[in-house]
Amino acid sequence: MSIPNHSILPSTEADVATLASFVQESKLQLAINRFLIIDWPNEPVQQALYTSAVESALKDPQVDTMKVVDDRSGDIVASMVLSRRSGDQAKVSTADAEGSPAVPHGVNPDVFSVVMDSVKEINEGLEGIEHLGMTCNFTRPAASDQGTNQRLELTHICVAPSSRRQGIGSQLMRLAVDKATAARLPLITCSEPPAHEFFLKQGLIDTKWVDIDLRKWAPDHAGYGVFRISGMSLPR
Repeated sequence: MSIPNHSILPSTEADVATLASFVQESKLQLAINRFLIIDWPNEPVQQALYTSAVESALKDPQVDTMKVVDDRSGDIVASMVLSRRSGDQAKVSTADAEGSPAVPHGVNPDVFSVVMDSVKEINEGLEGIEHLGMTCNFTRPAASDQGTNQRLELTHICVAPSSRRQGIGSQLMRLAVDKATAARLPLITCSEPPAHEFFLKQGLIDTKWVDIDLRKWAPDHAGYGVFRISGMSLPR
């Protein structure tokens, strides 16, 4: 596998700030995040969440973190995270010590609860099934004042806007498919609306989806509608 003038390499701690900025930029276009993040855009909160997310992925032995580097400039232009999880592990990862989702600092608890319930519904049926998940957004802030680690998972691949439509995302998908095939594991993802069409073009299919009505948090006649979170997988 190769991308002309680009290299796919393991991510390192030196890449944290760049990769976190990719995630943050991708989240700016998500309508639901205007309600999920208190005092949107609240850049300090976003930066802390996504920095912690990247750091958490790098430290996890069950996670492969990758970056795409432009060989000409040396710049990082894309990233992807592949996590090997059982259904039980995924279920536990979204809960605090008492089994209930822990709300990260700076996040609206009502919206957070709806998102977590939606993800839980999409993941129903995966309990005990080992799988390879495409992940770029492990949101796991540092311990709170009560010492509780918090984790929120959403899934997608990050490609810098200036490097899109060059086949980079497709090559990363090919890498993910090859790894899943070699490991004989199903490949799954949880897609946000902007990435949905891309995943369909890469051969993934919808398995389940949940529609979240944003109007319950928006001012009247503000133009907000349904935000869909889609569970997707590669047909086996």
